[in-house]
Amino acid sequence: MTLSLFRSLRQFSRLVGYPFPPLIPHPLLVPPGSSFSLPPFHSHTTPGEGLSYTTFSVVDINAPASVGPCDSIPVVLKINNTGLMDSDVVVQVFLAQDIPFPSPTTRLVTFSREFIPIGFTATITLPSITPAFRSRVIDENGSDMYTLPGKRFNEPGSLKLRVCLGEHNCAYSGGRSFTVTQTGVSTDLSTC
Repeated sequence: MTLSLFRSLRQFSRLVGYPFPPLIPHPLLVPPGSSFSLPPFHSHTTPGEGLSYTTFSVVDINAPASVGPCDSIPVVLKINNTGLMDSDVVVQVFLAQDIPFPSPTTRLVTFSREFIPIGFTATITLPSITPAFRSRVIDENGSDMYTLPGKRFNEPGSLKLRVCLGEHNCAYSGGRSFTVTQTGVSTDLSTC
């Protein structure tokens, strides 16, 4: 039985056409007296962002233009792996609302982790954004959102949603945005 070994990962990466992540060779596969060096490999990351060896892009976003205060928002995305490696992507959707009541500036409303091979476009159906995820909380006296237990209300208006693919601080900048209009009047979720 013949066993062919590459002298370095550089040789192997030239053969397959893309850089390989750093691997530590098994001592039995490296001949005694030979040297082994890892090729330089750069991740697509900045501090605090998470580690990724590839890049992704949002190809399409499919969501309803408007929803009622008691309706869930289904979100279906097409994500393309534009990088040089098979990889998982964590897709996050953040919500910002302009309402005249105390509410969080930006909040995570749904996410999913999916595997996408090199060059493929995956259709990802995210968990629906339920009415509770886009509500404001007030106490019985109507004072603020931080007093619990409280009542949850959904307010009419624009729901500004931002899709992030692991980018650092994407909740506030970057990513790809879309808007869904919430129709109706101020609705107590206990009546839904």
